[in-house]
Amino acid sequence: RSRGYCRCTAAANCDGLHQTKPYGLGEGGLVLTPQWAAQELYSLIDYGSAPDQPESWLANGKISDISCAFLLDRLEQSTDWIPLYRKQMARITALAVQCGLTPLSQSMDGAPATSLPFLSEYCIQSDLIEKSRNFSFSKHYRPQQETPNAQNIWSRIINIPTHPDMHALSDEQIISELRNVQRVARMKIAKINKNWPYSVIEQRRDHVSLYGS
Repeated sequence: RSRGYCRCTAAANCDGLHQTKPYGLGEGGLVLTPQWAAQELYSLIDYGSAPDQPESWLANGKISDISCAFLLDRLEQSTDWIPLYRKQMARITALAVQCGLTPLSQSMDGAPATSLPFLSEYCIQSDLIEKSRNFSFSKHYRPQQETPNAQNIWSRIINIPTHPDMHALSDEQIISELRNVQRVARMKIAKINKNWPYSVIEQRRDHVSLYGS
């Protein structure tokens, strides 16, 4: 989501509606703006004539009417599926905390999310989270700059899915996956620690990233 201003100084909210997002279905996006400023935004749809040099053509993708219909239908039914997201978000958060993970953000505004980020005490390698059996973990997003704090968060972050389909898994299955990821990460740190000059406790305290990707 981004915010910008038209020449008419009307505030506009831009939202992506890719299918990997709760509100999305296929490709597309939308802009929210006052009705009196809509005409100026409509003018942005006019891409004009093609440039003389084809390599200068960046994009000319326009959403189809049928895609718009699917997106509008999805949005109109949001009162039905948003509660399903919220239910799994609350459930997954409680289970993750029970397993020793810490939510990256302590505030939840209720907006539906397909996954939520959590921090482990230990460094979580990307190849480690790919070995889960019941559902797929992920790591979002790789830092653009290798600053100490950003690298520390990236090395320990794990994104857990919170979409409605998670209801098919029992609490025990989710807990088992979360604990296994941390168990293997802890074992790898303990193995390296044999040749490391200070303990795992000190590594946590100093935020040493042994497994930054």
